[in-house]
Amino acid sequence: MFELRRAALMLAIASLCVSSFSAFADDNDTLDNPKPLADDISLPLPCDGEMVFRYVYILAQGSLDDREINLGYPFSEGEAGYKQSFISGYRRDFINGQFTLKDLPGDWRKVIGPLLPKTDAGTPLKPMMYFIGKYEVTARQYAQVMS
Repeated sequence: MFELRRAALMLAIASLCVSSFSAFADDNDTLDNPKPLADDISLPLPCDGEMVFRYVYILAQGSLDDREINLGYPFSEGEAGYKQSFISGYRRDFINGQFTLKDLPGDWRKVIGPLLPKTDAGTPLKPMMYFIGKYEVTARQYAQVMS
C-alpha cells in the first residue's frame, strides 16, 4: 500500500514538472527579447538563451578617430543638481566604435548593412560601431555565460 502511494506521488510530481517545463518553454521564447525589433542583434547563449544588442555607429576614419560629444546638462549655480554636477553635469567627452561592418559575422552584416550610411572610396569617414545591451543582464543570462 505504501509503495502504491509513493508511486502515485512520484507520478504526480513528474507530471507537474513536465507541465511546468512546457509552460516555461512557451514563456522562454520571449524571455530574452520581449519586444523584438527587425534590427536587433542577437548573441546566442547556452541552453537556447540569447543576449540582445542594439548597434550604434559613429562616422569616423578608423578605430582611433574619436568624435567629440556633449554629455549631461549644464547646471547653473542656483539649480538643483549643481552640487552633483561634477558627477552628472555637462561635460565634453569622446566616443568611437571599434567594429567595422567587415568585423561582424555574416548574419549580423545582413541585418545592419542596409541600415548604415553608404560610403564610397573617396569618403574618408566610415561607420564604426559599438553595441549596447537592449535589456539588463538577467541572473539567468549571467549563469548561462558563466557556466
